[in-house]
Amino acid sequence: MINYDNLVISKYAKTLYWKNLCIIGNIAVDGRWIKIPKSVLIDSINKLEFTDSSQSLDEVTRKVFDKLYEIHVLIEKNKIEDEEKNLLRPQNVTIELTTLCNLKCKHCSYSFGGNNYKEMCISTVIGLAKWCSENGVQRIILTGGEPFCRTDIFEILEGIRSFYSGSLEIMTNGTLIDKSDIPFIIENVNRLHISLDGYDEVSVSSIRGQYVFEKIITLINNLHSNNFKDISLSCVDTGDQEKITHFYELTKRLNVHPVVRKLNLKGKANENFKYKNAESIELSSLNGTNMKSICHHSYSSLFVNTNGEVFPCAALREIEYIIGKFLVRENKFEFMLDSLVPIIDTIEDCSSCPVRYFCSTPCISQNDVIYLNKEYRMERCKKLYEKLITIVWDNVDVR
Repeated sequence: MINYDNLVISKYAKTLYWKNLCIIGNIAVDGRWIKIPKSVLIDSINKLEFTDSSQSLDEVTRKVFDKLYEIHVLIEKNKIEDEEKNLLRPQNVTIELTTLCNLKCKHCSYSFGGNNYKEMCISTVIGLAKWCSENGVQRIILTGGEPFCRTDIFEILEGIRSFYSGSLEIMTNGTLIDKSDIPFIIENVNRLHISLDGYDEVSVSSIRGQYVFEKIITLINNLHSNNFKDISLSCVDTGDQEKITHFYELTKRLNVHPVVRKLNLKGKANENFKYKNAESIELSSLNGTNMKSICHHSYSSLFVNTNGEVFPCAALREIEYIIGKFLVRENKFEFMLDSLVPIIDTIEDCSSCPVRYFCSTPCISQNDVIYLNKEYRMERCKKLYEKLITIVWDNVDVR
């Protein structure tokens, strides 16, 4: 039963206007939305804000409120605090041990592999892991750069494992793991996430350098022969679908879990590749549209860089997306959880567009790539604008 006297508008509720109609939805939950006459929405919001008692609400307004509550545009006041508390309970935490890497991959989003690098102090790493242990974090994922570039990597793993009972995982290129290291890894690590980005020597060497493919195949075979089975192998999608098909075939032969990642066009990746707009053009009906323009609003995953700065995910390392800092001495996170603003609301060309939330993607990092590059932005607009106007606004049904 909805308590109409206790409803407020979500900070993630957004509206679009076209002629005498209005679309309203929540851009951070699941992107569901409704289309109603503008006058009905204005009247309903006025009654929400200025009516003293729900007893005086008419049936039409109640139905509007019910629908807005269902799609998370309206939320209960007493649940706002609960939502904020849930923001601070991540299920997994990724820790950047170092920005040093022994490879110089063409698709690296943050240009790792150079001489200038940073490492997280081991006391900070252990402090973070202890916080995770004390707060029920299910997975700790160690990443870089390349974690095995650290000379104290085994000390770090042993230290975390001495008190942490959750899943301890490593994201690695695999080239620095020696056969003699495998018993230690089996003893302390639950899962290895190995990056490959190809399916044979030619395809892998074009991205990662020579002989990487051979090293990884040998590593996986050695892991399997020692009964270590929890391995994922990843490939970044650079637009070559034939490569992705062959990659899946390889993972099946190797009996490892395949992971295909979106290309994050930053750093070296932006120098060597071009963004493909095609994957989001396949819209054909109202059922294929939603307003979700922000991901990870619940922060179920956190990324902590070498400076102890906290971000919603590893693809968002720019300072404008910082959401907090890990304080080592106090052994706690200090969060700054302001509402995220979709980039499409900050760009003059897009800020008044009546389909902008349908055009953008849920991935904040991907939106940066698309909308901060005028060429990509205009190409996307040319392909999507008229189609979205027809699908969203010209449809005869008012939802």
